[in-house]
Amino acid sequence: MTTNQPLNQPFYCACLEYELLPIGLLILDELLKILRVNQRFCEIFACEETQLLGLFLEEIFSPKDRKGISQFYTKISQYDGGFVDLQITFNINEKDYYVRFRAIKNENLWIAYIENTLIANDITHEFLVAQERWENIFKNSEGGIIILDSQKRILEYRTDLKSLIPSETGL
Repeated sequence: MTTNQPLNQPFYCACLEYELLPIGLLILDELLKILRVNQRFCEIFACEETQLLGLFLEEIFSPKDRKGISQFYTKISQYDGGFVDLQITFNINEKDYYVRFRAIKNENLWIAYIENTLIANDITHEFLVAQERWENIFKNSEGGIIILDSQKRILEYRTDLKSLIPSETGL
């Protein structure tokens, strides 16, 4: 990932976690101009980082996907926090890729996670994506979540769960 401008440390570390997953990562400014592209994105979409740096995100949308583009602008214009999540078609090096686009705003930057949704029969990809999604659900849950093993012992739980359960339960 290019380091043109500094990111806050926790945000940058969170970005690096995605280097091992089959998920591309884009860092965008407030105007949705591409500032950084991770290596995984370049591997998935057969491109070079230098091809994308400085482009506005809309420049890599496929003009054939008018519905996806319309959904994108609707979701961005109505953004009030959380993830922007949609399916859209990217066009990179004159090739269309149907992707899952998820983006979240952090201070004055956007971090976008891009998954090529048409990787067929790749069980490792499916497992890693499912695991990453579950971790996001678990970490971002507002309610109580408990993970039990086969013998119904608690393996993991959200820290706020203690506030929902009476103290006499021994949790």
